[in-house]
Amino acid sequence: MVDEEMGSILLHCLHLRINEYNDVMMYLLQYNMDIQYLASGEASMATLYYITDYMMKASLKAHAGVTAMLCAIQKNCDKFCEEEGAPCTVQSKSLVVKLVNQIGASQETSHQQLMSFYVGGGDCYRLHDFSLLHWGYISC
Repeated sequence: MVDEEMGSILLHCLHLRINEYNDVMMYLLQYNMDIQYLASGEASMATLYYITDYMMKASLKAHAGVTAMLCAIQKNCDKFCEEEGAPCTVQSKSLVVKLVNQIGASQETSHQQLMSFYVGGGDCYRLHDFSLLHWGYISC
C-alpha cells in the first residue's frame, strides 16, 4: 500500500514464518532472484559447472583451485564415511556447499578478515561470545 502523505510504500508481512519476499520490492531494488528447482541430473550438473566456473576467476591459479576442490571433496568424504545411510541428495548438497565455500575461501580475503589478521585478532572476528543451541529443546 502507498502512503499518500509521505509518498512511501508500506509493505506488511502477514505471517511470522514466511519469507519477506515481495515482487514489488524485488523490482524496485532491482534484485535478481532466479530461483529454480533442480530435479534432473543434467540441470544439477549445469548448475555445478556454472558455480565452479563463476568462482574460479582468472585471479585464482589452477593449482590453488584444484587443491581447494580436493580439500572440499575430502572433507565431504570424511563427514559421510561414518554415516552409511545418508541419502545421495544430502551428500551432493553438502559437497556443493563445501566446494563453493572452499573455492571462495581460496579466492580472496574479505576486508574484515584482512583487518582481523592485521590487528592480531586471528581468523575469528566477532564481538560476542556464543553458546551452543540445542535444537531439540525448541518447540514451535
